[in-house]
Amino acid sequence: MKEETITTSKVKKELVFIKGFSGVGKTSLARTIKQDLDSMEGGRYVEGKFDLNEGKEQPYSGIAKAYSQLIQEIHTNSRDKLLEICQQLSETILSEVEPLTYLIPELELALGEFSTSSYSDEGNIDGMQERWKYSFRVLTRLLTSYVKPLVIVIDDLQWADKASLDLIETLITDSRNINPLMIIGCYRSNEVDETSDLAKSIQSLEEKKSKFGFNITHIVVKSCGISEVNQMIMKMMDMDDEESTQALADVCFQRTLGNPFFVIEFMSMLQREDLVKFNIGSMKWSFDVSAIEEETFSTPNVAELLESRMEQMPADVKLLLQVAACLGPTFRVSILETVWKNLSYAQSKGFGLDAVPKLIAFIESEMLIETIFGDKHRWVHDKVQEAALSLVERGEENLKFDLGKVLFFNLRGKELEDSLFDIVDLITSGKGTKSVDFASLCLKAATKAKRLSAFQSATRYAKSGIEMLPEDKWTSNQSLTLELY
Repeated sequence: MKEETITTSKVKKELVFIKGFSGVGKTSLARTIKQDLDSMEGGRYVEGKFDLNEGKEQPYSGIAKAYSQLIQEIHTNSRDKLLEICQQLSETILSEVEPLTYLIPELELALGEFSTSSYSDEGNIDGMQERWKYSFRVLTRLLTSYVKPLVIVIDDLQWADKASLDLIETLITDSRNINPLMIIGCYRSNEVDETSDLAKSIQSLEEKKSKFGFNITHIVVKSCGISEVNQMIMKMMDMDDEESTQALADVCFQRTLGNPFFVIEFMSMLQREDLVKFNIGSMKWSFDVSAIEEETFSTPNVAELLESRMEQMPADVKLLLQVAACLGPTFRVSILETVWKNLSYAQSKGFGLDAVPKLIAFIESEMLIETIFGDKHRWVHDKVQEAALSLVERGEENLKFDLGKVLFFNLRGKELEDSLFDIVDLITSGKGTKSVDFASLCLKAATKAKRLSAFQSATRYAKSGIEMLPEDKWTSNQSLTLELY
C-alpha cells in the first residue's frame, strides 16, 4: 500500500475524503495529521463517528461526538476560554443557542448564566433550518478562532444522515469563517453508489469549491500487496529476513486479500490456535506453513473469526460485549454499570453486580476496545462492534428493547436527555410491548429532532410513537395522539 500522508496547507478551509474498504486503514491515515498538529501551538484534532446502529437514524450523531470532544478538551485545558466562547456565542445568537445544547450537552453547563432567552420552534421548516445552520456556523467560527487549526475527522460517512451531510457543507462553505478548518471524512467505498446521499453531497461540494474558496482532496486507500503483508508479519515477529516469512505471508495474503485489519486478526487467530508459537529457548517465532494452509483452508471472513472468538469467551463477557455494542461506537462505563445492575438477564444468570470494571479490563486486554479518556471507551474497529452486534441478533431477541427500557427507567435529568435518541432507537428496534410512556418518549425525541432541523428523523420518531399507542388512542390518549400526528 502506497504510503499517504495528510498535511495542512495555506488555504483556510480543507475538505478531505478518504475512501476504501473496511479495515484498510482509512482512520489510521486520518490520524497521521495529529503529528503535524502536535507541532502547532493551539491546534486541535477531534474525531466523530457514525454508527451502524445509529447512522441515518440519529441526526448529527457523528458530528455531535466530535464537537463534544472538542468542548470537553477546551474545558479541561482552559475553563475561562470556554466561558469566553460561550458568552460570545450567547450574545451573538441569543435564544438560538438552545438547540445546540441538545446536540452538544457539554455546552449546556458552560453556557449556564449566559443563556437567558427562551427558544421557540415556531415558524416554517425552511426558517428553522436556516436558524439552525446559522447557529452552528457561529459556534464553529468561535471555536476556530480559539483553536487554530481545527481538524475534525468524521468516520463512517456511509452511515451519515442527510442532515449531517448538509451541515458539513454548511460549515465548509461558510465564507465568513476566516479561520483555518479541515474536515476529513472517511467512508467505505463499496457501500456508496452514485445514488446515495453521500455521493450527491460530494458532487455538490465539488461544484461549490471554487465559489467558496476551499480545497477538496480525494484519497483512495487500498489493501496491501504480498510484499507489504510480509513486512507486517516481519514487524509483528521482530524478524528481518524476508525469505523466512515469505511463505507465511503468501498464505496470509490468500486468506485476507491484504486487508491490514484482517491480516492482524488472522495472525492473532494463528497464535491462539498454536499454529504460530514463540519459542522461549531460541527466543524466536516458529510455524509450519503446511499445517497453517491445511488448518485455515476453510477460514471464514474476519467478521466470522471475531464472532467465533467472542463465542468462546465467558458468558458474562459475551453479554457485556452485546450491551456495549448496542450503546454505539463509544460508551461510558458508568452507563454500562447502570444497565448491568438492572438488566434482568444479567441478574437471572447470577452475574456479579459489580463485575463491569473487571470485565471491561478483560475486554480491553483482548484488544477489542480502548480507552478514550476517563470512563469513556470505543471499539478498536467497527468490525469488532459489528461482530458483537451479530451476537445480539443470534441471542436474546429482546435485548435491545430491555436495554432501552432499563436506561429509560434508571437515567434521570440530563443523563436521560443526553441519551434520548439512543434510548428511543433501542426501544423501537426491539420487540417489546406497547406503552404510553414509550410513546411520550418518542414524542420528546421527535420534538428534539425537529428543533435540530432534522425533519426526517423527527417524522420517524413520531411514527414510532404512534405505533406505541393502544388501539383506542383517540379516546384514551387524545392529546398525546394529536401531538404525535
